[in-house]
Amino acid sequence: EPLRRIVVREPIPNFELIDGDDTLLPPDDGRGFDTIDLGDLSGFIPGTAPNEDSGDFDGSIVRYGLPRGFMVRLDLPEAVEGTVRIETSADLKTWSSLGKTPANKETIQFNDTTASGEAVRFYRLMDGDGKVVSKNAPGYADVFLAPGVSMLSIPFLSGDNTIADLIPFAPEGSVVYHYDAASEAYTVNMFFWGEWDEPETVIMPGSAVFFRNDSGANLLLSLRGDVPQGERVTPLGARWELIGSPIPQAGRADADLGLPVSDGDMILRMLPGATSYQIHHFVDGQWVDSAEADLHGVPELGVGEGFWLLKSKPADWVRKFSVD
Repeated sequence: EPLRRIVVREPIPNFELIDGDDTLLPPDDGRGFDTIDLGDLSGFIPGTAPNEDSGDFDGSIVRYGLPRGFMVRLDLPEAVEGTVRIETSADLKTWSSLGKTPANKETIQFNDTTASGEAVRFYRLMDGDGKVVSKNAPGYADVFLAPGVSMLSIPFLSGDNTIADLIPFAPEGSVVYHYDAASEAYTVNMFFWGEWDEPETVIMPGSAVFFRNDSGANLLLSLRGDVPQGERVTPLGARWELIGSPIPQAGRADADLGLPVSDGDMILRMLPGATSYQIHHFVDGQWVDSAEADLHGVPELGVGEGFWLLKSKPADWVRKFSVD
């Protein structure tokens, strides 16, 4: 089997300690380096969980990314005058006022100092008539990644949507596996010395990847960008697809997030730290809930959660969304 080895010396992660010991150092096994063996990629196939051992961890959480609410940028059309109201939301459904500001610029940029305790937050601008006037709806979402392999979706637009735009900060030694449904093969992207091997790799909303966290700590990976608006179409074949919601919302896969389902469809999820998939099977018009068959009923997805989908027949996942 092809074998790829990478030697990492003295990794210096860009991290912020959220919970745990007062001091946090990069993992060190006493050798001064870590050798990562990627020769087992052939085992990463639908229906087979890639984690071999979830391990024992101390429960500390390390956050990677820019500070919450840092440099929020909202764009305005030239025609807007007077005062606009900045509103925030945690679910893109219920909005509350953060404050008012003069609409005297095409771009309003600020640091949201109230966001430190919010794991997910989105922003928009309203005029005095209650109309959404901002061209974009920026936001962020902190996604929990346990040690080992997790399934990750990035439902934001940022720059050219390259992996360097979407995940600029990650633990040294992190690995992202991109699955191509047509070829049923993976490509590998590794984060070393502060950058990705293939920084121009594009990850669009609606797709998902495997993220391997080799740091030994529980992570909060901060995803940020603009909320996709308008109509987004994700083609789904009658095959295994590694996907996620194209809109950063949590909820029931079909009823809340609009995933088209038909009899025989199957969803595989990997909960944090799990070594096997949680299976959801749609039969006779409903999600089967059976402990005996190891089926877990309705799939309730989190923001940024990726999952396997096996459809019985092709369909399009169509989301028409606006923050209005």
